[in-house]
Order: sequence, then structure tokens, then C-alpha cells
Amino acid sequence: MTRLQLRVITRSVRARPGLFTAALLLSGVLALFGALLLSGRATFLATAEAGARAEFGGYRYQVSGDSDELSERMHTLAGDGQAVAVLRASAALSGPRGASDVQVSVLSGPSRTGLLAQGKYPRADGEASISAEVARRTGLSVGDRLELTSEDLPEGTAEYTVTGITRNPAAPDELTAVAVSGEVMGDDAGAAISSWLSDADPCEQSGMGQQCGSGAVTVAGVDYAVRSAVQEVSSRQLAGFPVLLALLLLSAGAACGAALAADRPHAGRVAEALRAAGAAPRRAAVLAGAGMPLTLLTGSVLGIIAAQVALGLGHAAIGSALGQYWDGYRPALWQSGGLILAWLLLAAAVGVLPEQLRRWSADTRGAAWHLRPAYGVALGAAGVVAAVALVYLRVTEPHRVPTGHILGVIVGALAAPVLLLSLPWLRRTPTAGTAVRHCLTVALPVLMATMMFTGFAAFYSASLHFANGTDGREDQTLTVERLTIQDVAVLTAAYPQAMESALVFTELREDERLPRVAPAGEGSCDSVRCFTSLGSIALAPEDGPAYALAGTAAAELLGGGAEDRATRVFFTPVTGQVKETAEVTGLSASSLLDSQWLPDVVLAADDPQVEALGLEPSNVRTIHLPEFGSLPEDQRDAFRSDVITRAGYAFVIESDSPEQRQLMRQALAVPVAASLVAVIGQGLAAITFLGRLRPVRQQARDYGVGRRGQCALAAPLSLSVVACTTMAALLGRFGAQPALIMNNPLVTGSFGWWWAIPIGASVLVTLGLLVAAARMPRSQDGQ
Repeated sequence: MTRLQLRVITRSVRARPGLFTAALLLSGVLALFGALLLSGRATFLATAEAGARAEFGGYRYQVSGDSDELSERMHTLAGDGQAVAVLRASAALSGPRGASDVQVSVLSGPSRTGLLAQGKYPRADGEASISAEVARRTGLSVGDRLELTSEDLPEGTAEYTVTGITRNPAAPDELTAVAVSGEVMGDDAGAAISSWLSDADPCEQSGMGQQCGSGAVTVAGVDYAVRSAVQEVSSRQLAGFPVLLALLLLSAGAACGAALAADRPHAGRVAEALRAAGAAPRRAAVLAGAGMPLTLLTGSVLGIIAAQVALGLGHAAIGSALGQYWDGYRPALWQSGGLILAWLLLAAAVGVLPEQLRRWSADTRGAAWHLRPAYGVALGAAGVVAAVALVYLRVTEPHRVPTGHILGVIVGALAAPVLLLSLPWLRRTPTAGTAVRHCLTVALPVLMATMMFTGFAAFYSASLHFANGTDGREDQTLTVERLTIQDVAVLTAAYPQAMESALVFTELREDERLPRVAPAGEGSCDSVRCFTSLGSIALAPEDGPAYALAGTAAAELLGGGAEDRATRVFFTPVTGQVKETAEVTGLSASSLLDSQWLPDVVLAADDPQVEALGLEPSNVRTIHLPEFGSLPEDQRDAFRSDVITRAGYAFVIESDSPEQRQLMRQALAVPVAASLVAVIGQGLAAITFLGRLRPVRQQARDYGVGRRGQCALAAPLSLSVVACTTMAALLGRFGAQPALIMNNPLVTGSFGWWWAIPIGASVLVTLGLLVAAARMPRSQDGQ
């Protein structure tokens, strides 16, 4: 590069300092926000993973079950140093300088629970570790003595020496303690063992297959628990992240693309000056146009660097604000670089689009769209009718026309713009006819493309919303199966508001035979396949809301309430052969038990039938929280997190599951993305349309046409934008209508309203077009 060429480029940049400064700041702020967003998410999920992994105490499995074979196997593994027994309880902790209520885990062997902040993990009898929050509240430090008091502990009250202070990075404010005591394995405390932590999977041991297959023994691996915890956090606390990232990507692409488009005319003049200075045409074009891309790239790099500096200095404060403890952060440099590259590529496409549209419209002027209005109306109307018919056939005859909704959206996207722009009333005057021709040239392909995108987005969003929505009747319940009695006690102490109305059921032992219940009159069956239906039996303790259901059964099991008895069945888990049947009497129907997540028959724990029927209560509990959805969101999240991490062997059943939330996020994200695409595409078409219409508008102004008449010239495009987007959204929405609803009006469902979001975006584009058209055009001399 010669000195003259460099001087030309430098002066061209200096000639527009405002534009380049704004582009530098814009790209830097966007990159800063994107890098903070990606790094923060990566750190948040990594911290949640570390917290879930810490609850396993360095072991690979959490094991629970009420089986003699399991107890014998786990005692053997504990003797070999491969497992420890765990007893969980709520206790009062006191030290020389304070006291606090804590959730304590008493282990039979060495502990590795939590991330060590000070000291060492407890390993021998009489040693304990406490969380950092307990240490802060009580003033305890390493080497001090503490006292734990609880009626659920083997000793009732015991003293321990603090050997370490731990921290759960995902929940730094939790009040927990871990103690080591050989009393947990004693004869008196054996029945109180909540679970086991093990390095070996007992289900892989010989002789345990039947126990694990029947559900008498449940095992949760650390990897499974970690995935569940991360998925729970990602779908709830970070539920809006994908939508926010998509908005950032498209917004940054549009903003940077606008900067590139604004610089193109000036870059063209600089290229001409470079060619006059002796540069080759291609080299001149590259040098002239490199200023803005380099500015955007420089700003993006500076934004990423600023984000790393901000995270390095303030990660602890950010983590604290998010309810976590961050001792570092994940840079997420590759993800940040990929995001910036994606929006720069999008910006490059957006930046050249207006110029390409102008060139394309100039090339096709006068020859391409000389379609007679009558032919356009006929072809467009036929296409719209065909599109509606295809969608209707897909709904009513899904097996014959499985892709009718796809074909309907495509045909409608091709036909609707032609129909709308061929309507006779749009060509009442020669000036209006000229405006329509400009609109055909510029906007027709854009309307077709955005209609297709909108139609498919509406179909996908409505389908997901119908499949995963709740028809306006929010399911407020949460059911947790396979908890131990100690788990229930800990949850009751930690979440009294949630557990106040909880239905707690005692499950039956299933290690040797599976107890089930069948409709009355089926006692002669000798195989599980013979019964019309099989349900579960549970016991209701005397103290609790579940006792009100004692002596009841699912209405479906009792023939809609016509019967007052059922058949108790014992059968072998492996073969399914019936071992014994008996009759359960004195039952009344309860519609609440018709839920698939609740037992089909509930008997009182002190009912004489329990012993007569050979039913043996186990240490396993099922809890059903009918008003879980009414609790504050932070309590719901904490409750789920505790169950997932501290009782990984339990099963959490909730309609508002992480999988369902993820699908609902997609149902929102897709129409939002379609809206942004519509705004960008239709907005650029509107800008190009007004530019092409400028001579016509100036001529109309010279003939005395006011603002209302100027807006009328923009009517072809403004009406077409809204009408085409609305039609595409409706085609997609009704294409999602299941045939089941058409054939059975009793089946209802909610499709939500997210599918209609692109319509609002097109209305905004139309309003912007009309406002811009209402401004009187100026002549070349500025008048």
C-alpha cells in the first residue's frame, strides 16, 4: 500500500468519526454482553454440577431400599471400605459461641461431602464437618467441639470435633453438618439408615437382580444426578437463555449490518479515489470497504476482553447475586467467538441486502412483473384456496395428506402476495399503479420468504404448546416416589410450608413378592396378564392429611363406585405368576386416587386388614404435594434441588418438568425468531420500496398531494405485509390442529398465542412504513 492510498483511507475514516465511533462502541457493548452471558451461564451450570457432585461425597452411587439382601450386601461393602451408611436428620447444633438448626448427615465411615474450604474431611468416629454458613452463625472453627441433638440420631445427643469447613458452591447459604459415627451401623440404628453411599453398584452384584428389577432397591449414579441437577437449573433458573441469546444474535446482526450498509456509499467513493490513485479495482474495493468490518471486529474483541476483566474482578459478587459461590469463572471464549462470528456473518448479509435489492429491482424494472391484474387475482385466489384446502385435508385426513400443512404454507406463501398486490383497487390512478409495480419488484420475494418462515414457526409453536400446555388448568402438584422415612422427616423440617398439606404414603415391601390390587371378581386369575388392570396399594399414617384417604380406592378400580371391594394380588416379580389372592373390603371411591401418580388403594396403617392380607410396610415413602404450584418459586426450586441431589434414588414426577419447560421455550423462541426475521426482511424491503418510490412521491408532492396521499402510496406494501403475515400464521396455527379434536369436540386443548407474535412484528413494520411515508419527500436541493 502506497502512502497516498493509506492517506486516502485514513482521511476517509476521519471524515466520518461519528459513524465509526458508534460502530466501535456498539460492537464492543454487544460483545461484552454476549461474553458475559455465555461465561455466566457456563459458570452457573458448572457450579450447579459441582454442587450436585459434592452431595455424593466422592462416591459413585446413592443406594436406597428396604431389603434384607440389600442390607447384607451393603454391610459387606462397608466392611471392605467401598460404602458408608447415611442417616439424615434435622438437629440442633450448638457450640461454645452460638447455636443453629442444621440438616445433619451421620455417616458410618469417612466423609467426602462438600467442597473443602478449611481443614480436612472427617474420617474417624467423633469427627464432623460443618458448612461455611454454620461456621459463620455459630463462630465454630476447625478444632472446636460441637454438640448435635436430635431424637432421630442414634445417640440422641452427641459431641463431635470440627475437622473441616465445607461449602456447597450451588447453595452457599445452606445449614448442614456431616458427622462420622459408628453407631449408625449398630443394631439399634440399622433400621434408621436413610441410604448408602457406595463406590460399587449393588445391582451388579449376584443375587440382587430381582431386588433391583422389582423396585425394592433403587440406585442413582452420580452422573445421572448431575445431569438431572444441571437440566433442572437450565430449564428453570436459565429458562430464558436461548431466547435471550437468539435476540442478541439477531439484534447484533441487524445493528452491525445497518452500520455496514450506512458505510457502503462512502466506501464506494473511497474506492473511486483509490482507483484514481492507481490501485487495482478489486484491491481498491477491499481497502475501501475494510474500515467498517475491522472496526466492528476490533470492538468485538475489546468487548470480549472487557468481559473477561469484569468477570475476573467481580465473579464473586456476580455468583453471590445469583445465589452461588464462584471461586472462579468459565471464560467460554470459543462460544463467545462463535457468537460474534455468527452475528458478523449475519451483519455482512444484512449490509449488502439493501444494495442487492436496489440492483435487482433496477434490473427487473419494466419487464418482470407485467402480469395483468385479472390474471394475478385469479392465480392468487386459486393458490390461497388450494393452501387452505391442503391444511384442512391434513387436519381431517392426516393419514392421506400427512404433509398438507407444509404444502399449504408453501402454496399460500407463493400465492397470497400475488393476490394482494393484484387487487384492482390498488391501481385506481397511474401514480398508484406505479407504486404497485415498485412494490411487486421489491417486496414480492421478501413477502414469500417471510410467509414461509412465519407459517412453519406458527405450526411448530402451536403444536408444541398444545402437546405440552395445560389447557388453562395448571397442574399444581408434585409427586416424589422412593423416599425414605428419614428423607421425609428432613424435608418436613426444612420446608414446613410445602409439607404442611403433603400426602405421605407408606409403600409396601416388594423384595420377595409384588403386592398389587385388581378389580373385584378376578381372584381366579393365575397370571398377571389375566387381570384387566393392576394398581398399587399404600398405607396412610395416622398423623397426616393422607389419613383422610384411608379406606378409599380409585373410582375406576371400583367400577365407578359401584363396588366396595377389590382383589389383592401377590405375584412373583420375574415370572408374573400369581402366588396368592385375597379380597379387600370396605372401600369407597375417591376421584383423587384416579391420578396415575397416586396409589389405587389406600389403607390405614392400623387397619386390621393390613396384617390379614399379608401386607408389610417398608421404609419407603411417596409424598404428593397438591398445592406445590402455589409456593414461591425459590422454595419450589430449592425443594426440587434437595430431592435431586440428596436423594438421587427418588423419582420426581411433575407436569412442569424440565423437558416440558424446554419444549415450551422452543414454542416461544421459534416465533420470536420468525418475528425478528420478518422485521429485518420486511423492514429492508420497506426501506428499498420508499427509495424506489422517491421520484413518484416527489411528483405527487409537486401536484399538491398531502401526507394522507403519501401514505396511500405505501398502502400496497403496508397492507400486504400485515395480511401475508396473518395468513401465514393462521395456516400454521390451523395446520397444528390435531385430527382428534376435529373428530371429537369433547377433546380440547390450548394452542397458546405465541404463534401470533410475528403478526405484531409485521404491524410494527407497517406502522414504521406509514410514518416514514407520511414525511414529505425533499428534492435534491433540500426543499
